[in-house]
Amino acid sequence: MVRPTLKTAVGLVPRSSALLQKNEIWIATFGQGIYKIAKDSIYNITLQNSNLSTNNILTLHEDDLGNIWAGTFLGGVCKISETPFYSYTMKD
Repeated sequence: MVRPTLKTAVGLVPRSSALLQKNEIWIATFGQGIYKIAKDSIYNITLQNSNLSTNNILTLHEDDLGNIWAGTFLGGVCKISETPFYSYTMKD
């Protein structure tokens, strides 16, 4: 029996993932932004529908305040929280 993977399920290759305090799974992808899996829903957070600086996400981290930090490829670091996203680059 072949078990389906996220790649075969939605056509992507995960770069990093994080299980958050809220029992959500966040998945970083290279080229397709971030996927958030919560309960029975999958959300795709991208440059086109958020303030992410790029869709090339390399790593995810949750801090003690519940903010999600996304390390990107050539797009700096993005802080994701319940309030709007913030992107930090070398210029900041």
